Amino acid sequence: MLRRAPVLPATRWQRILTPATHHLAGAALPALRMAIGLIYIWFGALKFVSGASPAAQLATSTMSSLTFDTVPASVSRPLLAVFETLIGLGFLSGRLRRLVLAAFLTQVLGALSSLVLAPNMVWHHAPLEPNLAGQYVLKDLVLLAAGLLVLTAPNSSAYRLREPAVPADDHGPGSAMP
Repeated sequence: MLRRAPVLPATRWQRILTPATHHLAGAALPALRMAIGLIYIWFGALKFVSGASPAAQLATSTMSSLTFDTVPASVSRPLLAVFETLIGLGFLSGRLRRLVLAAFLTQVLGALSSLVLAPNMVWHHAPLEPNLAGQYVLKDLVLLAAGLLVLTAPNSSAYRLREPAVPADDHGPGSAMP
């Protein structure tokens, strides 16, 4: 007579963690979309108030360089504030994803361009020692990756984890019942 194989602790944990993992996987993209939206609204809103955004001077200087000095800081700061706030609302709503993607890419690539266009404002010693403003800009690399994931994913359910095949009984594969 064969003995029953003991149920391993990993199997018990798997039964607990698998449903939790599936729930979290389903919630991850919507949570990321909301987080990015809130960040864009927050940082955009700061630019509405003169002196409130620590990145406003860098942003307006970069925009001035990108537009060949045709857009003055007095115009670019509120313009950036509106643009970033609308991007944030686009992320939060989840609608008009192609339009939000185009606006998002324009904004984030413009922000990253300051690493080259305004080196005196972002680097202590380029390219390995960014100052605080440079670190502020470099975080946009994470936003870029996260935003691309959120805006190009067909839907969050497509990224849910598949349930592994688990035997119906506790005896494990190949064991015989007594």
